[in-house]
Amino acid sequence: MERALSRDPRNSNMLTARFGTDYFLRDWAAARRSSEVALAGAVAPATQLRIEKTYVDFWSADDVGPLREAVAAVPAGYDPDGAVTLTRWDAALLARDFGEAERAVNDCARERILTGHGTPVPRSYFLGCVAVARGDPEHARAALDGARAIMEAELATAPQEPFRHAQLGLLYAFLGRKEDALRAGRRAVELWPIEKDAIYGAQMLGLLAVIYAWTGERDQAIELLERLLVTPGAVLPAFEGSITLAELRMRWQWDPLRADPRFQKILQSPEPRTIYK
Repeated sequence: MERALSRDPRNSNMLTARFGTDYFLRDWAAARRSSEVALAGAVAPATQLRIEKTYVDFWSADDVGPLREAVAAVPAGYDPDGAVTLTRWDAALLARDFGEAERAVNDCARERILTGHGTPVPRSYFLGCVAVARGDPEHARAALDGARAIMEAELATAPQEPFRHAQLGLLYAFLGRKEDALRAGRRAVELWPIEKDAIYGAQMLGLLAVIYAWTGERDQAIELLERLLVTPGAVLPAFEGSITLAELRMRWQWDPLRADPRFQKILQSPEPRTIYK
């Protein structure tokens, strides 16, 4: 990438790709610099890039303030594929602002919202997650059951799509359907193993770690977290399976592990260096 940019320093696609590579490696200082360069070289309004840049503040300093400010500054009506709704929902939940997270979803006119990895998910899934995070099992079950029927039907038409399996696995885990959740999560990893795709494979494992946490498989969850904290690619804005110390500290998805001393030891340690060759 550096060689390419030395020849074509205004290539906006390459500038954005370098930013993504820096945060895949958890090099927050480099990611902050490359995001500024990418924004300076953008050939069109870079609304989504400006939002993604603020995730670096969150990842590096547990600060969701810039992220929430960036989302609030988005022009009215701009929400391609629900991307702004997704980020608004995510930022609100990181701040444990459940009312704002619910409003973000209810304000969205789309029946499907694309997740960070591009899988369309029913709005009711996101509302169900708010209820789970809030500790409201009755409303969580009603919303998630509605999403489940849709997601199962869509998976049946695309049984080889790994992220659909993983997303459904999360839903099953939040509903307490342990065996279904483990089967779906492991199937996703089988379909897209890290040995064949260093980025999506790592992200698939991140979702499986969340499933392990919610199904009581704490040993497997913590073992996977320790591995993924030093694995490139397991980082993505507005992604439930993104693995950084900041996310382990602040995401509601990791609440089932908070009483485990091993998890607390991870949180109290410095973020380890991401290992790559």
